[in-house]
Amino acid sequence: MNNFMIQRSKLWLAAALAILMIITRSNFFDWATVLPSASLAIFFLVGFYLRSYLSFIAFAALAYACDYWVLIVGGEGCFTSAYGFIFAGYFLLWRSAKWAGEQYGLGQLSDGIKVLVVALLSISGAFLISNGSFYAFSGNFSDLSLIDYSARVVGYYFTYLTDPLIYLGLAALFHRLANRIQSTALEISE
Repeated sequence: MNNFMIQRSKLWLAAALAILMIITRSNFFDWATVLPSASLAIFFLVGFYLRSYLSFIAFAALAYACDYWVLIVGGEGCFTSAYGFIFAGYFLLWRSAKWAGEQYGLGQLSDGIKVLVVALLSISGAFLISNGSFYAFSGNFSDLSLIDYSARVVGYYFTYLTDPLIYLGLAALFHRLANRIQSTALEISE
């Protein structure tokens, strides 16, 4: 694939991921409120495929804009003094995926498993950053010990982990399908 095709593919991917973030994060579309947020998976995919720091900054700005939209329009939001730490978790996801994308392809099952392990670890790290900072800095838990808070929060870990993994699984299927279509097109053109 030539450089122009690669850049065009990256633009299409960035646009699709931006639309997915707007749909699943902003509550702009009422019908989309049943979809879990794809933000964690999106930051992982941006790191894995796009890899530039500018892409991280652009998607972080989009995430902030979506949250601000929800606050202004819906009157609800997640803005506390701990809010900024969510971007530390997103950076962990993005940087881990960037590293995985530089180390592994997805052509072999063993590489796919390694990328899955990186995803599991980075999502878990983002969970710890997000919830730990919320406990420490939000001001909502001054009467609750860290152990009690942890006991309450651990119940959310499963969905925090599985929701992005579902999106990442779908992305892996799309990746595989795109590679199949590309290899078939190359065979036909030869």
